[in-house]
Amino acid sequence: MHAGSAGIAIANLLKEVGLTASTSEALRMIAQGGVKLDGQKLSDKALTLATGNEVVLQVGKRKFARVKVT
Repeated sequence: MHAGSAGIAIANLLKEVGLTASTSEALRMIAQGGVKLDGQKLSDKALTLATGNEVVLQVGKRKFARVKVT
């Protein structure tokens, strides 16, 4: 995933990799506790992933993606 020099917001990342249909759905899933980042429940809607990170994202029980932010 290509991001700017400041990184990419988690909601935008979830939308771009296809784990959610929209950023608002991504924000809703985070608020409901349905998103995990490297196996840990994510609760920060304002999280920005910096370039160079490689993470595993999970939305719900069945949607997974390994993402490298460049």
